[in-house]
Amino acid sequence: MHMLKSALKLTLPLLLAAGLSGCFLQRVNANVTSFHQLPADLQSHSFAVVPYEQQQDSLMFAHYADEIAAQLKLRGLQQAAVDEADWVVLLQYDVDDGRERIYSYPVWGQVGYSAARVTYVDDEGKRRSAISYVPITAQIGQETRSETEYTRRLQLEILDRPAWQDGKVQKLLETVLTSRGNVGDLPTMMPTLIDALFQQFPGPHGQPTKVSVKPRPVASVE
Repeated sequence: MHMLKSALKLTLPLLLAAGLSGCFLQRVNANVTSFHQLPADLQSHSFAVVPYEQQQDSLMFAHYADEIAAQLKLRGLQQAAVDEADWVVLLQYDVDDGRERIYSYPVWGQVGYSAARVTYVDDEGKRRSAISYVPITAQIGQETRSETEYTRRLQLEILDRPAWQDGKVQKLLETVLTSRGNVGDLPTMMPTLIDALFQQFPGPHGQPTKVSVKPRPVASVE
């Protein structure tokens, strides 16, 4: 029993460390920078999410547009038809081809035993002593692995709708999000990236901000 307790004292911190590492991998990290001139009373304004020309017939964009609209409505804005909205909302998104990232991690193993004399009482009530051997765990090497790291990017813009329909650009907000991780499938990551984009909406003006969000169930990866 003494040997078992001693071994648990050695191995439990390692198991906890491994478990905590797994938890951290379940967060999606992103950098968000926002420039804006939005009024404080968002509730009194309306919006319409509109596609760029290349997004006109995209079902993917239509799905993301619904996600963006839902986030804006949570913040008090009212969705309206394009010709009636105060603002138009534009969204761009992409992911690169990835780059190889090489990293190293320690390998742990048993390197010997420590011995100690212990005293105990046997079933007959007699005091006895014995040598207890406890495994010693230490770093025994290092392994190297490689994985592909992708850069995901979102850009959200809010423009004055009357000026936009007149062919002029009058921006009220421009927010850029970048996120890196080992998932390059954009549809898998987009719901989580949209959550990250809106975590501090509209965010501090011109100040890069690091955000960390729990992934949606479909994106339970880094």
